[in-house]
Amino acid sequence: MGPKNTFFFLVLVFVALITKQVESAQYDVGGSQGWEATTNFDSWVSDKTFKVGDQL
Repeated sequence: MGPKNTFFFLVLVFVALITKQVESAQYDVGGSQGWEATTNFDSWVSDKTFKVGDQL
């Protein structure tokens, strides 16, 4: 490999190492009970961590 190819290879490896895997999730609000006035949403949401890109 020449110096130019080595440089581009190292840049590619660097970019691969610093990028973060992005994942989103889809949630059914209220779980199996669905969206009902009687659903305890505080309890439902207590074990979830939402991120940008998640769908409710």
